[in-house]
Amino acid sequence: MHKKKILLIIVSALIIPFLLFGQIREEAERIHELFFHGSINETDEVLLHLIIKETHTITGSCIRNSETKTDIRGTFNDSGEDIQLTEFSNGTLVGKIRGQLFGTHFSGTWTQETGEAPFDLTLFSVAVIKDTNISSVLNTTARYPYFFDNADINNEIQKQIVDDTELCNDDIDLMYGPDYNPGFTIQSDFRFVCVRENFVSIEFLYYAYTGGAHGNWQYKTLNFLRDKARSQLITVEQLFRNDSAAEAYLSATILSDLAEQEAFFVTDGMVTELSFSDLQAFTLSKTGITFLFSPYQVGSFAQGGFEVYIPYTDVEEYMDQEIASIVHRKEQEAYHEYPDS
Repeated sequence: MHKKKILLIIVSALIIPFLLFGQIREEAERIHELFFHGSINETDEVLLHLIIKETHTITGSCIRNSETKTDIRGTFNDSGEDIQLTEFSNGTLVGKIRGQLFGTHFSGTWTQETGEAPFDLTLFSVAVIKDTNISSVLNTTARYPYFFDNADINNEIQKQIVDDTELCNDDIDLMYGPDYNPGFTIQSDFRFVCVRENFVSIEFLYYAYTGGAHGNWQYKTLNFLRDKARSQLITVEQLFRNDSAAEAYLSATILSDLAEQEAFFVTDGMVTELSFSDLQAFTLSKTGITFLFSPYQVGSFAQGGFEVYIPYTDVEEYMDQEIASIVHRKEQEAYHEYPDS
């Protein structure tokens, strides 16, 4: 694989904070999405997603207290000292935000019908978009998060998401040769399912077209316990202590749910049992676990993917107690979660 020229595009004044992180310059081709979390008036927990435009405009979304998702629009000046945002719910103006960005901190005043309140948010991640078009055979685009405070998470994302995508590029290039141009493509995208100070759950979605009648897509997930120093990847085996009783319970519960959803491979008797190896794609939220099944795993391509949600209260007896104490929500703890778009 020949050396790729890597470019970083960061809009206007927002370049200054990111230049502190040399790793990003080597990783990314363009960055224009920022993820903040923190609080309003030290009470309401906030997860703020901002998409920066080259026209000095901003769009995005906000989650308060893991509840309603609102839309964000706004502008910023060249110095980054005046960021003005407006908050909308179903098209109705519900709030105004005015603040300044210093390094990785965004603070100022948040105004709603109830009055003004100070807010203090910290930039914890950006969305990196990396294009790899090194031959005529395959184009790949990976969109993935980069964390400022945790190298362990970044290394795991690099290994499981970015490197895997580029490895596919090499394999297909060897298979077809550099002069073949079939228009093959592989794309990966992500969303934060849940973000906490000591825990994060991320869902990735892969799409690939490498010949045939149509492309295909699949889920991949990464869940971490984290702190400022390091992080631990949570596997389904660790979450359920690799316990056979837990495996049997999950299999029966999930298959019953999939049968109600009329997953063809289940209703037709082709899938009659699930092991931990079948349950690798899962996300964790404030109240429970969602297991994700890609096309062809439990149903036909035409049926698409399937999701099965199980509350923590139904499986807490099987869970690793240390992990359960962190991921199972307590009302007094900070929690940030993205509802489905």
